[in-house]
Amino acid sequence: MKKVMFVSFPADGHLNPTIKLCKELSDNNVGIIYYTFDKYFKNFNEVENIELNSYPKEFVSEFEVFGNKANKLNKNLVGALYMLYFCSNELMPFMLEEIKKNKPDLVICDTFGIWGKMAARHCKVPLAIFSAFFLENMNDKIPTQLIISILLHIPQLLKAMSIKLKMDKRYGKICDRPSDILSDQHEFTIVTTSKEFHPNGNKYGCNVKFIGPANNDISYNHVEKDTIFISLGTVSSSDSFWNICINAVAGLGYNVVVSLGGNKNNKVKEINGYDNVKIYEKLGLEEYKNVVRKSVLFISHGGFNSISDAIVYDTPLLIYTDTLERYNNGKAAEERNCGRVYKYKKLNEKQLRKEVIEIIKDSSIKDGLKCCREEFFKSMGYKKVVQELIRKFNLEEKHE
Repeated sequence: MKKVMFVSFPADGHLNPTIKLCKELSDNNVGIIYYTFDKYFKNFNEVENIELNSYPKEFVSEFEVFGNKANKLNKNLVGALYMLYFCSNELMPFMLEEIKKNKPDLVICDTFGIWGKMAARHCKVPLAIFSAFFLENMNDKIPTQLIISILLHIPQLLKAMSIKLKMDKRYGKICDRPSDILSDQHEFTIVTTSKEFHPNGNKYGCNVKFIGPANNDISYNHVEKDTIFISLGTVSSSDSFWNICINAVAGLGYNVVVSLGGNKNNKVKEINGYDNVKIYEKLGLEEYKNVVRKSVLFISHGGFNSISDAIVYDTPLLIYTDTLERYNNGKAAEERNCGRVYKYKKLNEKQLRKEVIEIIKDSSIKDGLKCCREEFFKSMGYKKVVQELIRKFNLEEKHE
């Protein structure tokens, strides 16, 4: 049996879309050696031919330190760069040993899994990239937020580039430059959206495979939409956002569901007099999908998977975010008339209520959602991209 080593970035939004790819590989008699954290092993219960491995314990504890600062790292792009280079330097010896031990036929890496890309290049093993985010075009104008982040965090940038320089000296120049991390780098690259929804999607070469979202519930039947869903995903947190949102929408005649994403930094003050409001620490993946399905509006942080799920279930979006990546996600949804980005700097109860009512009443958004949904389902899909992987990287087992 041919073997694929899958190097994940251990976070929900990165990992969940990979499960379906692993299942398709397994169904095609390809073995998978998957690297993540122990707490995610249960997500792969339905995948056969998979060997689940945890990253080293010392790395897990170091990564959790960064995880506790995730909300800040989302806003400090230089800090995120430092985290990725630090993790890559820590994990490279481990990854090199794993490749030598397992002798994979292909390494698939999350876009953020720089350590996996480096190890594959060092050991001269074929490489493919998996992206649950928009790719970044290196020719695009440098975003203002990135320039500001660089100017505000020059010492941290110097630390990050010092780590990269050390890795370049030790392993050769195989580490991603900052501008490379979210690009396809001319490798076989899988992106979990449609070419039409991706900004400038038609400018990418045939090496980039737009497969549509992991959630391709094409059998979804329209249900009565009686809920407003509020979620900031699993990383973002706030101690004021939740009560402002609840007070803004609870009196509009809908059920209100709030998911705190399992993030202990989220704070909700005591709520009185709202029998139609339910607050959950975290929803399971299927529970979350069910809520999106029956929602008349999804107030979201603009996560890539959240936007995709809203489109799949014809649910209009109101995106409130303060990070560059999620703002870009939100603008893509807004430009395709799938919802709006909250355009005011400060979240205001009265203004938010006005935006919510306008979006719910805007019948043209239904047309935008329908169009994008159809484009999702016309994309290549997981089955076809696995067939292309098998052909390109010779992953089919030969029988004598």
